[in-house]
Amino acid sequence: PVSKRERERPLALFIGGLLAAKNPRISLALACAFAARGDMVIKVAFLSIWAIQDGLKQDMNPAQSMARFGLILAIMSAFSFISAPLFGWLIDRINRLTCTIIALVFASVGYLSMYIITSPLDYAMLPYFLIISLGSSFLMKGSMSLIGQEAPVKLRGSIMAMNSILGALGILIFSLV
Repeated sequence: PVSKRERERPLALFIGGLLAAKNPRISLALACAFAARGDMVIKVAFLSIWAIQDGLKQDMNPAQSMARFGLILAIMSAFSFISAPLFGWLIDRINRLTCTIIALVFASVGYLSMYIITSPLDYAMLPYFLIISLGSSFLMKGSMSLIGQEAPVKLRGSIMAMNSILGALGILIFSLV
């Protein structure tokens, strides 16, 4: 156990986490955390509201709309969960920066495909939702693995905490927008 005298002060840890962003790879990882956690807001809040509105147009009440969309959300979550080991295997096999870029491509393609989605209640749109799900999942994993590779051991905890703080800010900002 570390004695109390050997511990860094919280402000020093916070500043260390911020200053680590001078490394472009850590900066990219922190930006990915901001985007990946903001993705969750879009998946859960925005798509749910869209499902309710679309359900009203189809003479469904909100409960019916959410029951139908809930199945799509469950499939998205299951697909993300099942694909996680595949992305973990990829992270171990190729450069982590490359993996993070692959994750960014999935996230970008997924969210740009929202232009094509006609209804969140249409099961034919499921492939687009699966790409959206993979994008946010892979982006979070890519971000953390890149930090694990790039962060100095002494600052790794501070940088991971900064990753979480920026993720929380992403959620707040995307919720506001």
